[in-house]
Amino acid sequence: MLKAITLSIISLLVLCSCGTPGGEDGAKKNVTRQTSKLETSTKVKFDCFEEGQCTDSFVLFINSSSEFPKYCTGYMADEQHMVVPSHCVTDASCSSIAAKTTNGRVYQCGEILEDQSQFNEQNTYNGNFTTIRLKEAIPGDYAAVSENKMSDFSYYQLWFVKKKLDNTGYELNRMRYNCRKTNNNVLFPNNNKESSAVAMKNCNIRDDSMGAGVVDTRTGDVLGLVHGSVNEDKTFRRFMHGRKGSTLTIATPIKCVIKKFNIANYNSDDTQYCDEPVFRPGTAQHSQKLSQLFRFNNRNISYVFTRLAGIGEDFLKYREYFALSYESVPYQYPRVRICEFQPFLNRSYEIYGRDFITTCIDSNLDIVFKESHFEKSFSIYDDFGDIALKVLYK
Repeated sequence: MLKAITLSIISLLVLCSCGTPGGEDGAKKNVTRQTSKLETSTKVKFDCFEEGQCTDSFVLFINSSSEFPKYCTGYMADEQHMVVPSHCVTDASCSSIAAKTTNGRVYQCGEILEDQSQFNEQNTYNGNFTTIRLKEAIPGDYAAVSENKMSDFSYYQLWFVKKKLDNTGYELNRMRYNCRKTNNNVLFPNNNKESSAVAMKNCNIRDDSMGAGVVDTRTGDVLGLVHGSVNEDKTFRRFMHGRKGSTLTIATPIKCVIKKFNIANYNSDDTQYCDEPVFRPGTAQHSQKLSQLFRFNNRNISYVFTRLAGIGEDFLKYREYFALSYESVPYQYPRVRICEFQPFLNRSYEIYGRDFITTCIDSNLDIVFKESHFEKSFSIYDDFGDIALKVLYK
């Protein structure tokens, strides 16, 4: 009997503690919706630097794959294809990528189209690009691809995404009449002709502006996309009369970008230079191009190269310039002749006095020869153990 009474009391207590399914008033509990990292990243404010003055050709690229979102300048090749430097897309999947226009609309990624002909960015100044196919088309009035080539004496506009000074978001901005292609540049000897990477001066931008568009001031047509920069190199100061060097902006001609993704058809003969890398100093290819910028008295020069040396207690780096020629000798190492000279450069690493005949003084440098079944070469190293020049010979 006692046991039955105890069970009845426990049952009543359980019913009283449970109540109705939704609480005292039977209402359902609220469910909090989780916001994705991409959705949070797209809430950043983005507008035009001046209302009604911006082009539709450039948008805000958003990559939310990392702890902090990455923003770059996106170029709209057409209504559904956005092009950005590949380093902006690093480690990103399509679900973490979006584009935002100056009117506040957000467009999701549909597919990432990789560039199959990737340049080696450690040995070259070239940039790689990635095209994003968006799920929806972005209607707009897009700038045409310029049929003109970048000229040494023309000034260009730069369209780029810029972080606002008050840190309230980003804006699409325009740099007017400043950008200019460098000429007789010792870092970019390829600049004297059509090249797959072009060095420009007077148009420095930040990392979040990468992908900026180089635009023809007269026509508004797009000439190239910015993919990198070269910061001031103190080792050149002795050739600049002690002045500080400037930062150079590196752009890829727009035809080279379009060609890689087959977004539009162009004459292949007109864009052959797009597949030729622009090598950094220390390679034989760069030294051969550099030799074309100098004239020497009574000397036939094969290569011009720079070598880093150290001086003082802190072993401060400074740069030396040398010209080299060699003659093959049967059953012996080649006869190598080296001389040192002093060029005169401006702050943008351009040569003063292009037609000046340079005086070159004979010099002795250590040369390391290598002969095997796979390679015959000789190399010259700098004071820090890095190769200043490597030449392959037969």
